[in-house]
Amino acid sequence: MGKDLEKEKKLKNKENLKTEKNLKIKRKNNILIKEFLNFLEFEKGDSERTLIGYKRDLKQFLDFFSKSFDKILEEDVIEFAQHISKKLKESSILRKMSVIKSFYKFCYLNNFVTNDPTYAIKNLRKSNYLKSKNKNENEIFTKEKKSKLKKIYDDIKLGDD
Repeated sequence: MGKDLEKEKKLKNKENLKTEKNLKIKRKNNILIKEFLNFLEFEKGDSERTLIGYKRDLKQFLDFFSKSFDKILEEDVIEFAQHISKKLKESSILRKMSVIKSFYKFCYLNNFVTNDPTYAIKNLRKSNYLKSKNKNENEIFTKEKKSKLKKIYDDIKLGDD
């Protein structure tokens, strides 16, 4: 009986530590999102509606992983793109990926991250519908990172701005 109580106590402590860690990560992410949104509002003059959308998209992206913004890797960005491509219209996918790319550019230029996990993703433009929604998951990705990105955005014209 005493061992069961002790095991239960240890389990609760582990759960509490995990919850506390997740809250710290969430706070850290939220602080940087706020910094980014302030930059967009005051330096670039973006509208309130734009800022609300950016905030929603960034929170969705960062909450998807439950890890700090500075721990996100290129593979994570690709995984997120694959995830949202199953549910959203092309225009929504392009907007979200553009927001994420802008966020990491801001982070990189302000030394919040040492590597930009979105660097290999070129600016995307609206073109044809994603055909990757119709492919099975094994066909979407290949082993090389650039091939992965090309397959995720199958039939989306990659543009160089």
